[in-house]
Amino acid sequence: MRTWRLTSVVLCVGLYVACSSADGGSSSPGDGGSGGQSSGGSSGSQASGGTSGAGGSFLDAAAPDASDADFCLGETYEAKRRPLGSLLVVDRSKSMDVVTSGGTRWQALDTALTSFLADTDTDALQLGLVLFPEFLSGDPPSSCVDDKDCGPYGPCQDLGSFDRCFASLGSAPYVSCEATDYAPSVAIGPAATVASSITSTISGVTPSGNTPTSAALLSAIDSLRVWGADHTDHRLAVILATDGDPTDCIPTDASSIAQIAADGLAGSPSVSTFVVGVGINSGPLQQIAAAGTDPDVGVVFADVGSNASANLTDALRSVRFEALGCEFLIPEPQAGMVVDFDRVNFGVSTGGEETQVPKVSDPSQCGNEAGWYYTPGVDPAETVTACPATCEGLRDGSIERVNFQLGCETIVK
Repeated sequence: MRTWRLTSVVLCVGLYVACSSADGGSSSPGDGGSGGQSSGGSSGSQASGGTSGAGGSFLDAAAPDASDADFCLGETYEAKRRPLGSLLVVDRSKSMDVVTSGGTRWQALDTALTSFLADTDTDALQLGLVLFPEFLSGDPPSSCVDDKDCGPYGPCQDLGSFDRCFASLGSAPYVSCEATDYAPSVAIGPAATVASSITSTISGVTPSGNTPTSAALLSAIDSLRVWGADHTDHRLAVILATDGDPTDCIPTDASSIAQIAADGLAGSPSVSTFVVGVGINSGPLQQIAAAGTDPDVGVVFADVGSNASANLTDALRSVRFEALGCEFLIPEPQAGMVVDFDRVNFGVSTGGEETQVPKVSDPSQCGNEAGWYYTPGVDPAETVTACPATCEGLRDGSIERVNFQLGCETIVK
């Protein structure tokens, strides 16, 4: 790999930015002109022997060759992840009232969410809250012929000699299976803005009832799709936190609920489903988690036997990283500028050592080496994705800072 020493950047994606000409076209690198926060020259002034003229690019024809990394004149910008819109879908069933270290599972989750929200990057995350189960008032009909007879207490279940509404098979309070009852308790908003609403809502809950996972998950995916239609630059994800396998509300089998998660992932816009297992890592939850993420993240397990709140906080942080992913937004150029995608580079800083990372043609070319590529299915003017090896460095902290650099020829694998 070819290395590139920089003085002010550590993870850099280089873009060549050229000014538009008066007739709407883009000017050539030899026209001269203005730039942004240049690491090698200043806007509107001579740079390395080249002169800058109005209306041109920030690299003059007489300046050092931009393909020479030692003399590249680049502009540096902070690299920001593609933001995430997410719904926390939290199980408040009776089993969450089980006593664990330092209190109940529910109290541990309350403490964990407070810690999690306190250190969340609010620029990258918008968050809302869905609680399940929700309950119906009154009693279900004593018998039924079809689903219409049951209304929200349905569907009508064939029990052989007689039919009963599904809700009546349980006991009061009767769990609702109506998707409309699972609208967000806290609407999606910037994490810093909604944090107090989320924690106060959680604190005010007394766990009860069973686990209608299918109704809550389906409603959350639908809510995120509606929200995502107006936030097309965001990734979308459900974060399902539960301490039990699905029970109430048809379907209750793992395969059918996994299909709900799979349909969310394959839909447009795509919605991932991540699962936090609150003291549970069952086969059904693994199946749902596998269907809802690509690559398969699996259940993120939180042990609630000891240090429950700390374990839940760590689990939430892990899911946040997975849900945010390793996509980085390319900054919009200044007015009148265009991007040359032959001048894009990606570099990392590990232990203070700055090294350029090569571009690969697609994810299949990453292997086990550092690299990056334009995010498939996304306008290349918007995002790039770090290869798994580079992403892991961001996860474990060995990669320290990230930046974009504009103006240097792409280094390719």
